[in-house]
Amino acid sequence: MTGFKELIGKEVVLDTNTRFLYVGTLIKWNKESVILEKADVFDQEKSMKSRDLHLLEALKGGINYNRHCVRVMVSSIVSVSLLSEVREF
Repeated sequence: MTGFKELIGKEVVLDTNTRFLYVGTLIKWNKESVILEKADVFDQEKSMKSRDLHLLEALKGGINYNRHCVRVMVSSIVSVSLLSEVREF
């Protein structure tokens, strides 16, 4: 998890091996969890929108957060990227 240090204070996307996608400002991490502030927890199974469309909306219009703070278990994270690196196809 050495790569998380440069992402602190930036808007990130956490892809997980669950039905949830997390978008928010990375404020802290350790070997067990990542903490996002002003986070959008997106349930892919309960939405008519695709994950990609949801991310594009967050990129263009800002994160519509539904949690002030959320802790995501590192064991569920598949990938981490900057929100600014999301691109339209």
